[in-house]
Amino acid sequence: MIRLLLALLLSLFALPAQAHPHVWIDARGEVLFEDGAITAMRHHWTFDPYFSAWAIQGLDTDGDGALSAAELQPLAEENIVGLDYYSYYTFAGSWDDPLASAEVADPAMTYDGER
Repeated sequence: MIRLLLALLLSLFALPAQAHPHVWIDARGEVLFEDGAITAMRHHWTFDPYFSAWAIQGLDTDGDGALSAAELQPLAEENIVGLDYYSYYTFAGSWDDPLASAEVADPAMTYDGER
């Protein structure tokens, strides 16, 4: 009986478990050339349905049930700021002499109703 009371007492002070959320991404990249020189790199990331559902909360500002490119644009720009910190997870050249990257241009997002 004492163990049961002790367990009940301890459960009153229990805190919720917290974990770092994980994001699953299908990634694809393109290297664009012009006159034999690399001119750009495009990254295509498709986020898992769970992260996508979380990320789009509150973005349907016109309430039509669909997310337009304009409604997704602030999220695209916010993501670019975070990705810039990690060099967009893109590394070229060598460890001793990495290639510099240019600024990102025209970030955009789409939403297909799930991802």
